[in-house]
Amino acid sequence: DTNGLRGLDAQGSAHDHRPDRGRRVKHRTFAMAAGVAAPLILLLTTVLLAWQFDETKALTERVALSYDTRAQIQTVLSLHQDLETGQRGYVLTGNPAFLEPYRAARERIEPAMASLRQAIAGEADFDGEFEILRRLSARKLAFTDRTVRLRQEGGGDEAARLIPAGGDKAAMDAIRQHIAAMDAIERSHLSESLAGAQASRSRTQILTVALNILLLGLVIAAEWITHRAMAARRKDVDRLRDLSARQEAIFDGATDGMLTFDPNGYIESLNPATAAMYRYRPEDLIGRHVDVLSRDPPTPEEMEEFLARL
Repeated sequence: DTNGLRGLDAQGSAHDHRPDRGRRVKHRTFAMAAGVAAPLILLLTTVLLAWQFDETKALTERVALSYDTRAQIQTVLSLHQDLETGQRGYVLTGNPAFLEPYRAARERIEPAMASLRQAIAGEADFDGEFEILRRLSARKLAFTDRTVRLRQEGGGDEAARLIPAGGDKAAMDAIRQHIAAMDAIERSHLSESLAGAQASRSRTQILTVALNILLLGLVIAAEWITHRAMAARRKDVDRLRDLSARQEAIFDGATDGMLTFDPNGYIESLNPATAAMYRYRPEDLIGRHVDVLSRDPPTPEEMEEFLARL
């Protein structure tokens, strides 16, 4: 029974294909997911690197600002030291040459204090120290101005006695103390910035490595799935080739006549038994209307009705 063989073979073929069809669906799903994930991973890596570049740029600017702030802090200290040196030298010796560094420092102290105030603006840690420093600076300026003025007015002995009394030394020591405190605050801020940048860089490196490993995993998995898909495709081709050969053997070896024709009645294929039955060569029947096989050809209406019923 050739019909039974055909049905049995078709059922077996359909049963064999179900697992492969499921695998192909999974493969396609993974391929689509990988196709979406890979560009996202590359985009995320690019964003991370760009963010890290911005962090590095910001850190560079922060380091430059920190060194500038510390330089201004030291400038304030240096100017007060120059002020004291010039004042002491002039008061004790009366040599006018000492007034030159005194006056130069005297003119620069207030602008230097203003620049320092601007450099530390927004840093709450500095507010208390700077306010104390400002008062100490004003006290130091008042004392040096007083002793220099006394010396200029002829009161050199009185001015000289004021210096060993320690009034200006206490102020100068306090200025040094608070300058050192402000410098320590700025160094602490810079250390925190460097530590934060290092931690951020480490996190970025870990994320970048993880994303690259994930991307590599996707590439390897995609390659493996592609290999599996190609192997499955070759297996399907071989199966279809075998099925076609079996069906052709069944079709050609059947003793019953079998032929196929299209909905309009034109012959598409036939087996040797059919050709022998009607004493035609197979190639003489392919493409001809099926009514050529009738001794009494039906009318077009009868043939149309037959084809419709069939």
